Amino acid sequence: MKIGAVILARLDSRRLPGKALIQVAGRPLLGHVIDICRHVVGLDAIALATSDRPEDDVLETFAHAEGIACVRGSLDDVAGRFLTAMRQLNLDGALRLNGDSPLNRPALLSQAVERFRRGGWDLVTNVVGRSYPFGVSAEVIGYAAMERACTAMHIPEHREHVTKVFYDNPEQVRMDVLLNVEPGMNGVQLAVDDQTDLERFRWIAARRPDFITAPLSDLVALARTFEIE
Repeated sequence: MKIGAVILARLDSRRLPGKALIQVAGRPLLGHVIDICRHVVGLDAIALATSDRPEDDVLETFAHAEGIACVRGSLDDVAGRFLTAMRQLNLDGALRLNGDSPLNRPALLSQAVERFRRGGWDLVTNVVGRSYPFGVSAEVIGYAAMERACTAMHIPEHREHVTKVFYDNPEQVRMDVLLNVEPGMNGVQLAVDDQTDLERFRWIAARRPDFITAPLSDLVALARTFEIE
């Protein structure tokens, strides 16, 4: 079984333009996400899936400089891009990652990959019944399930969010849900969506240079301290 990470990113963002390549702690945000993937146990490949617009050429250049594959497709059909990446890399399963989540946890992602390898699932996820912070999402999707889902997608929202079609039709999916044993983390923001999120990440990274592998509880505590300050 071949499992790879597919990182979804584009350069434009209404709330934080160019965020994928904004430098924090000596690396672009996208670079930190790639570093996270390199710490995940059980991955056979890493790829970036971005749009086919000229403004995202720089992301393809960055991906190649990092030694990872780059797959490009429609801006609005994110699910189609994701499936194309799975097909081109010949993946049986793909770990879905966002390029604006530089505080995702390699240990959690490794757990999701292991559960997928063991189980015969269509989807392993910690997003359903979310008990983890925003920006700490772990999802592995099977190729056959993703192919079926793309065929069945008839609304733009499903095309834009990749796995929402599974959440909306749980009876049609073999789904394994990962729940957090540490309570009270589900409302914490660790993704980088706007300028405040970026400053929070800079603040955390300055205090925990080991943020790639630091315990999630430590990062959550720092995020809460930032909000108070």
